[in-house]
Amino acid sequence: MAASPAPDSPLDSEIARMHEQIESLERRRSILSSTLLSSQNTLSRIQRANTGSHPSATGALAAIEKQQRHNLENLHRTCAGATAFRVKDPDPCAVDDGRILGVRIEVSVKGRFAAPYYLLLNRSSSGSENLRIHKHTIPPCIPLHGYAAKYLPQQDQPQDLHRLVRELRQELVSHHLRLNAVGKLRKDAGLPEDAEGASRKRKRGKDVIVDVRALDVGAKEIEINLADSTTVRVLLSKRGVVEKAVARNSDGIGRVRAVERALLAGDRRVEGIVERLTKLQDVDSRSPRRPQNTYETA
Repeated sequence: MAASPAPDSPLDSEIARMHEQIESLERRRSILSSTLLSSQNTLSRIQRANTGSHPSATGALAAIEKQQRHNLENLHRTCAGATAFRVKDPDPCAVDDGRILGVRIEVSVKGRFAAPYYLLLNRSSSGSENLRIHKHTIPPCIPLHGYAAKYLPQQDQPQDLHRLVRELRQELVSHHLRLNAVGKLRKDAGLPEDAEGASRKRKRGKDVIVDVRALDVGAKEIEINLADSTTVRVLLSKRGVVEKAVARNSDGIGRVRAVERALLAGDRRVEGIVERLTKLQDVDSRSPRRPQNTYETA
């Protein structure tokens, strides 16, 4: 039998707390620096300063110009979401003299940009006007080829590249939001944010949920294990709404209808799952008769 992991020592807890505090202070410093360098008042005061008598003003102006370029780039990435560019295939035998149209798709979640996704397209032949997918970095959970068949037909039908890119970006945004929602569920339940931290102690939250995990790479279906051995399968929509919920008791036969009703109640948003399950447990704990399972099986 494997030995149970040793509890965290006070020194380990203190070191972890100090690391979290350092990361928080570094993030705050970055935000304050960006705010200060983006201020028009700061720019005006430095421009009025004599760079001859204040040599540091030259470096400050360079830092402000760099920050302004960064702000402009972020604004463009946020507003556009997708940008096009041209590249050339170095292969001397490439179709259409190696001309390739590239599309960069940006996704921002929780104020941070994920790694861009790229879609490279070329023509099937030099005399053809139709585009086709050459290479891409779209995740396999996104139905790219289905969208390509719909919006980039190779027969004598009009193509709609703008619609293709828009559909792909919606899928990618939904994909990242679902992945982020799984992490938020674990955090709200007091669980470690990754599976590697499963041996660490629960940080906070009631012991209603013992595990949350995505069942597929697209996080369209998630599994939630409750403290009373109830297993819940949840199907999510593109917009993060609970479409279906199936809860089974410990033997895997009976359905736990109370849990299913709780998950499908209210706005049905995935972000409120922990809150709804916690409320259900609180109501059940105050009831005069408590069944063997924490949640009544119907």
